[in-house]
Amino acid sequence: MTIHIFHYHLDAGGVGRVIQSQIRALLQSFPDYKIEVYSGRSLPQWASDFPEVRFTHNKVLDYFNYNPKDNHQLERNWEQLDKLINTRIRKGDIIHFHN
Repeated sequence: MTIHIFHYHLDAGGVGRVIQSQIRALLQSFPDYKIEVYSGRSLPQWASDFPEVRFTHNKVLDYFNYNPKDNHQLERNWEQLDKLINTRIRKGDIIHFHN
């Protein structure tokens, strides 16, 4: 089983600290589970503290970096997100979206 954690950024600060704490707790409580973390912005330096976790940068997750009036861009982003989810997430996996 894989636990997938999504957030548009992993910057230092509130959300970054929360996700780091969640990763530590999950690794300790569920050592047999895989953990994948997805961010719309570049990956933080602290990601290297967790070599057993797969971190993925995908700009489509940075939902503050698009023009909401551009329906074509919104549609392309949705298609890319759908592809990401359908290629990486399997039945029985856990999905956690921050926000």
